[in-house]
Amino acid sequence: MNLKRLFSALFCLGAMILYGSARISHADTPPILSMNFEKGLDGWSAVGQSSSVTRTQDVAYVKEGKYALEFDYDVKKGDVNLLVCPTIGTSLAGAKSIQFWIYSDYTTPMGFVLQKSNGARYTAFFMTEKKRWQRVALSVNDFVLSNNPGDPPDPDGKLEMNQVSAMGIIDLGVFFSQMDSPEVRKFFQVSPGKHTLYLDDVSISANPLPLAFGASDKGYLVDNFSRPQAMWLPLGGVQLTPMDGDKPNTRYMRMTYQQTPGIPAGMMRNLPVGSLSGMTSLDFDAASQAPMTILLQAEQTDGSKFYASADIPGDGQFHHISLSADDFHVSNDSANANAKFDPGKVKSLYFIDPSGLINNANQGNILMLANIIVLKTK
Repeated sequence: MNLKRLFSALFCLGAMILYGSARISHADTPPILSMNFEKGLDGWSAVGQSSSVTRTQDVAYVKEGKYALEFDYDVKKGDVNLLVCPTIGTSLAGAKSIQFWIYSDYTTPMGFVLQKSNGARYTAFFMTEKKRWQRVALSVNDFVLSNNPGDPPDPDGKLEMNQVSAMGIIDLGVFFSQMDSPEVRKFFQVSPGKHTLYLDDVSISANPLPLAFGASDKGYLVDNFSRPQAMWLPLGGVQLTPMDGDKPNTRYMRMTYQQTPGIPAGMMRNLPVGSLSGMTSLDFDAASQAPMTILLQAEQTDGSKFYASADIPGDGQFHHISLSADDFHVSNDSANANAKFDPGKVKSLYFIDPSGLINNANQGNILMLANIIVLKTK
């Protein structure tokens, strides 16, 4: 099954079925687009083999007002289900942020997808926690162009909101469930079966959000964890929780997990290709309850992979770590064993605790990360 082609086809199908059905605010002030589901589905449609969408009045699953959207779907091999809303015939010009409430029956990573009229897709990851309303706040800067083999290209590589033709939400477990390897499905914590998510109070606004991911005056901010939701993909059973720091206006990512023999644990996120050009160092703060060696892996567009590592004492205190471009070496699983590290070609970044894989460690641990930034030459 070619998931990329299927995903594109499902997006187009949803757009054709629901052309022009989204409600747009034409007022001069934000929100540009508002969906509260009080009068209907506001253009959202379930697309896939075993999914449906309706409204609920159950107060346990309504965050604001009297109604919320309910999306029921299966996570199983052979079924690809997603929630789609077209924006054809409307204008999201000037939009800078997307915010909404979401409730899931289980903890899972999801993707919010924006598709341009040329087919190019931009995605932002976010985490939901089991049976808990999660506020999701996304800046336009938080979206990254999907550039895997087979993905539609975008010649200008820019997410112009006035060119967005559809948007959608997908449980990433749906994609991972299509993989043949049971080990891979276990690594991504796929939970097969019937699932339900609830969506409420969707707002697309001209109001910008504080920078959490993107170009800054010092280089490229990978994450300061200022968003209410985690925007990384958990690996190896990690629970990701953004937390407030001890000092005002500081945030960090709390990674709670079991160091398990034979299984690495960590988190990853995609990066815009070219965003790390000019990198002199990758800096971050890290704290761990157990002594460990943290492994960073950078994957380039050609499949080449590079790693760098740093030791973290198990004192639970934050320590500043700075890794230069020269600290990255070719990984054993790199597609090209002779490749040279080129920050400008990096498309994804991983933070990994390899203790279970290397040392057969078998204990619980909490790893905390803060202020991840790539510094550049000026």
